[in-house]
Amino acid sequence: MILGALAVFAVLVPLAMLAMAMIKAMGEPGFGVLVSVSVVAVCVSSFAGGYLVGRFGAKAGPREGGLAGALAGLVMWGLSRTPLGVVILPVTAAAASLGARVGVRSRKPGDTLGG
Repeated sequence: MILGALAVFAVLVPLAMLAMAMIKAMGEPGFGVLVSVSVVAVCVSSFAGGYLVGRFGAKAGPREGGLAGALAGLVMWGLSRTPLGVVILPVTAAAASLGARVGVRSRKPGDTLGG
């Protein structure tokens, strides 16, 4: 679960940099564009972290992927330092759970670690 949450951040950092560069190139985008691009980056990174949990976790599935996403969401909420930041939790948990589901389906013999 912890490795899945770390994977979310490993994917999120470069995606966030690309997203901010794209927003900067737009000039003065509205608040909606800023939020949309940020949410897409968080969803993609959460999906990727969940996928890794599902694909390479020995007995991990969508539940463990969702927990990894929730853990990453808790850290993001803490870093945001706003009470409204709690809305990130369902986004990260759902995207990571879906990623883990896809990861489990794409598992091949010998892919899993730890079991």
